[in-house]
Amino acid sequence: MRNTYGITIPYRKIMRISSLLICIQLFAAYLFAAHTSTAQRISVETDRATVREVFRQIEKQANITFSYQESTLADVPPLTLRISNKSLPEALSEISKQAKLDFKQVGKVIAVSKVKAKPVQTLRPKPQDNTNEKPTVEQQQPIRGKVTDENGEPLQGASVRVQGTQVQTSTDAEGIFTLPPQYNNASLEISYLGFDTYRVLAKNVEVVKLQKSEASIQEINIAVSTGYQTLPAERATGSFAKVDNELFNRQVSTDVISRLKAIAPSILFDERGGTPRLTIRGISTIFGNDQPLIVVDGFVYDGDIQNINPNDVEDIDILRDAAAASIWGVRAGNGVVVIKTKRGQTDQPMKIELNSNVNIGQKPDMFYQSQMTPTDFIDLEIDLFDRGYYNGDINNTTSRPPLSPVVEILALKRSNTITEAEANRQIDALRNNDVRNDLSRYFYQNSLNQQYNLNMRGGSGKHTYYISGGYDRNLSSQIGNNYNRLSLNTQQTFTPIKNLDINGRFSYMQSNSSLNRTVDEIKLGARNIYPYASLIDDEGNHLPIANKYRMLYVQNAENLGLLNWQYVPLDELNNRNNQNTLVENRFAANVKYTFIKGLAAEASYQYLRQSGNGRNEQNMESFFTRDLINSYTSIFSNRIKRNIPEGAILDFSNSVLNSQTGRAAITYNGEVAAKHEIAAIAGFEVREVTSKGNRSRLYGYDELTGTSLAINYDSLYRTLPANTLIRIPLSEGVSNILDRFRSFFANASYTYNNKYTVSGSARIDQSNLFGVSTNLKSVPLWSAGLKYSIDKEEFYKVDWLPMLKVRATYGYNGNLDNTVTAYTTAGTTTTAFTGQRAAVLRNPPNTNLRWERSAMFNAAIDFGLKNNRLSGSVEYFTRKGTDLIGNGPLNSITGFTAFKGNVASMKGKGVDIILNSINILKPIKWSTTFMYSYAADEITDYQIKPNLALYYSDASVGRYNFDYSPVEGKPLFNLFSNRWAGLNPDTGDPQGYLDGEVSTNYAAMSTAASNAPLDLLVYSGTVLPPSFGAIRNIFDYKQFSLSFNVSFRYGHVFRRNGINYTSLLSYYQTHAEFADRWQNPGDELQTNIPSMVYPANSNRDIFYGRSEIRIEKGDHIRLQDINLSYTFRPVHLSTIKGISAFVYANNVGILWKATEVDIDPDYPTMKLPLTTAIGFRANL
Repeated sequence: MRNTYGITIPYRKIMRISSLLICIQLFAAYLFAAHTSTAQRISVETDRATVREVFRQIEKQANITFSYQESTLADVPPLTLRISNKSLPEALSEISKQAKLDFKQVGKVIAVSKVKAKPVQTLRPKPQDNTNEKPTVEQQQPIRGKVTDENGEPLQGASVRVQGTQVQTSTDAEGIFTLPPQYNNASLEISYLGFDTYRVLAKNVEVVKLQKSEASIQEINIAVSTGYQTLPAERATGSFAKVDNELFNRQVSTDVISRLKAIAPSILFDERGGTPRLTIRGISTIFGNDQPLIVVDGFVYDGDIQNINPNDVEDIDILRDAAAASIWGVRAGNGVVVIKTKRGQTDQPMKIELNSNVNIGQKPDMFYQSQMTPTDFIDLEIDLFDRGYYNGDINNTTSRPPLSPVVEILALKRSNTITEAEANRQIDALRNNDVRNDLSRYFYQNSLNQQYNLNMRGGSGKHTYYISGGYDRNLSSQIGNNYNRLSLNTQQTFTPIKNLDINGRFSYMQSNSSLNRTVDEIKLGARNIYPYASLIDDEGNHLPIANKYRMLYVQNAENLGLLNWQYVPLDELNNRNNQNTLVENRFAANVKYTFIKGLAAEASYQYLRQSGNGRNEQNMESFFTRDLINSYTSIFSNRIKRNIPEGAILDFSNSVLNSQTGRAAITYNGEVAAKHEIAAIAGFEVREVTSKGNRSRLYGYDELTGTSLAINYDSLYRTLPANTLIRIPLSEGVSNILDRFRSFFANASYTYNNKYTVSGSARIDQSNLFGVSTNLKSVPLWSAGLKYSIDKEEFYKVDWLPMLKVRATYGYNGNLDNTVTAYTTAGTTTTAFTGQRAAVLRNPPNTNLRWERSAMFNAAIDFGLKNNRLSGSVEYFTRKGTDLIGNGPLNSITGFTAFKGNVASMKGKGVDIILNSINILKPIKWSTTFMYSYAADEITDYQIKPNLALYYSDASVGRYNFDYSPVEGKPLFNLFSNRWAGLNPDTGDPQGYLDGEVSTNYAAMSTAASNAPLDLLVYSGTVLPPSFGAIRNIFDYKQFSLSFNVSFRYGHVFRRNGINYTSLLSYYQTHAEFADRWQNPGDELQTNIPSMVYPANSNRDIFYGRSEIRIEKGDHIRLQDINLSYTFRPVHLSTIKGISAFVYANNVGILWKATEVDIDPDYPTMKLPLTTAIGFRANL
């Protein structure tokens, strides 16, 4: 690998060194954690403190528990101690001198007794059954037991209490606990959060298997995060959806976003454009940013979300309404995805987690799109040749357009160069070829994604840590494309003095990707490749094909002194080196000081730098380089002159993103009086984002020396073969963007008696993007919410519905479109003929430009049946967007006919339903989660009527603003169609309606539709599904777990592809409909596919392509994924706490769809392949 200066960078060596550094760092953390857990030093300074206070200090420092009876400590005097950095035995010895106590350690429990002359054994109380048995040797042994879950996995931290006393202990990482022998005849109470409490006699305890509780723990165990605060779900009025760690890790991918698919409520995934696009509760803007805000560890994340290692993620909260998201201001109008990464915990022994998986994807199906057969295409070419369609290209000696082999053969036959029999023999030999077979075999492969991750975390009383290292290696299904990522992450928290917490996080990521676009360039000039092309012969020789110029012309190029001008697709795979490197460094720090219980001040800062380096070298053997050199070569009578020198062509691109965020806040969270709780935060935030980039090109590049040759960009050259005057391409440019934001925020909630909660938030955002006036640079946003826990009222006595709560919120979020500003904007360019700089005005000044605002109302009911057999929530929401950026009319004397400003509005509404059920508990546990979302949007005000062509197009795929067709009363992404009147029985022409009569006057029908589109066109529907959801079932049996997820979508439409004869002739865009076209009278009873006419009529083809007969319903049900796992603990490897092995299959297949067309509605152009992953997770 080389950098932008051509210097070789030993990437593999760097990877080995980086891996070594990871290992060293992890080993150092292991030694540190081992030291802190096994050699903990004790420091105690007290003045006349009770012995219980001393015990509590030591328990926190040494992670042990003192076991005693109250009578033992009754007459112990106050203690004055000065113990500094001593071992535990030394500290206990100091205490024993003053307190006259004896200590005996058994595991993590220290038994306390009074100093006696006799051994401790004689102090054992009499057996509780009052028998006269004397103590046996066996009874004098410590009580030892193990606590596991129903699958035999150890439960760390389970509470073990001696009934009737205050003596209790907890289990260690292996589920083991010990107690002094004097409690041998006592009863033990063993409990663990989420499991039923278990009681057993101490003398009978061996292995205790706890059963998962039927009661819900979600309400008490789940906390939701806004990014600024973490609140108990019990006190949250807003609409939150949580994806916990177990659910997040159920899916397998190397990125974060893909793991939310079909498991996170309210999120609609759209992958038709390649990169996943997320929509939370529908569309809320027209031209503004329509993607949710991504927050990582409390800060807006400005980098590429692909950089986040999913193995570092602890959980994710999705903020869906104004009360939940308004604290994030104008960026929260589309919802907020709050990602929280893993961290250590205080007094936690070191945990090591190792996981790895391999994900294999099917090779793309090249036959997914219905195409003409090679034979049908050849017959079409023969027919077109006889009609003289190719005569212009055959006789063109200027641009030398490429011709297919069949046309070349027919031209040779017509010129009597070969006989008719020989022509037919050669043509028939081509009928057996199908280029899709060669493309599938030589340009595509099964994708292979490998993921490796190692992390460790833990902590003592004053320090917690989390350290991780990950490596991903992805081989794309397209040969030559790959992606590698190295990620390092560490998080440390220190408590140097009481009430002061200092937190620091640092992450490093480096990714390297290769991109080979050869398969996209296999064309016949402007046309697609002919379907009978062959890329390799029987002997394995790579074959040239006609690409940019006619084969007869390029075959003679070397005789003219030019470079070989042939295009050989399979050679191109190795003739280019397109590498992209992305490096991200992210540092964050937080200092928090607690003044009194609940009241704290904190300051936070984050710095993110993301630098990208692109290097695309196309060597001398590549067609791109040879073509450019030949095109600008001047041929004289006795010599040639290469105006572009021989050598590689090297393109560079560099980008740097710097983001800085600073925040200061005061928080309060706690009780102000009995039954009165307040959680509040207030502060300010400043943020700056700069983005810089540049690109350049070198000609005549020599990789060995790292040198290039100068080019004359000013002169005009006559190019081959067209002999046109043009300059040599100058590929360079510079960009620089600076955005600054300043915000003031406050959020508070008040809860009375755990029944009634009131919340409110306010935020003011300021930016350098908007208006000239001070009041326009700022936008005030606010929200208010209520929550009522009906189930906690004394009058509520509904046994079958023990949990019932209602909540409601209202408030404003915002959005922005950073492509417009309050000032006149222009883009610079270079004119093609003069080579001089020019400025093109893009937007007129708009001093009244302001932020977009979106008001949202949300009402919800949360409920849970007895034993939590069925629980869930039902939410209803409405939203109203005002001051939306849209196109408005402008007097043409200004030089513009339209401008972008705050001239549009829209509204939306929807429902979110989540149901969780426990269907069976024993012997197999079966649970189900059902998610349903409905979200609809509607344009309520828009001032300019879109161009007619936009009514027919699906702009939601590319999301390019200039393709949008906002129509009042319809969703933003709508689809209209021509009314269909069938095929003409005599000609097979497609028919529509003109002035209420059946017509084939396509131009007149188009003109009429342009004048009154809403009256004459048919509204086909929305292209984004308003209704979607999933049903997830989980079956647990002993160590096995099986889950599968079924997703569904309905209420939307799509326009299927079909035959277009103009595109077929001009661009070789084929379709299998050609074989089913109308050919004879009566065929209109069997088909709706028009006849073929020559010459092609583009208006006729456009009318058919935009007709309602091409609309299909997108409703479908899909088996999204299946996950089978087995969890076990190796008996002979005590250091391994547990291993989970799993098999995962994604995109298994469609179970049902409304359309009979063999197309996946979610992936109409390329079928998403089935992927299968195997992997494991080990906890040490």
